[in-house]
Amino acid sequence: MLINGILIFITQLVTILLFSAFLSDQTVEKITTALITIQMITNFLPFFSALARRVRDSTRSGWFTFVFLIPYVGLFILLILLLLPTNKKYNLSE
Repeated sequence: MLINGILIFITQLVTILLFSAFLSDQTVEKITTALITIQMITNFLPFFSALARRVRDSTRSGWFTFVFLIPYVGLFILLILLLLPTNKKYNLSE
């Protein structure tokens, strides 16, 4: 999460520095928004697969990764699932 924040900051800074002298403010905002959206989409898939793998390591189904969609409590439930120790004897893929 921290790396994503740093990448978004760098993307905004580079976009503003490179394009602000040549383009209008609205165009710079659109370019920045497009670059950040692309960056977030490309980071979501590896994050989600690692999250599913970690939940499976705690002897739960990979579908438990969707628990974060529950408003207010979903992230807390997911945090608890991620903090559970791994079970090396139990493997859901077998």
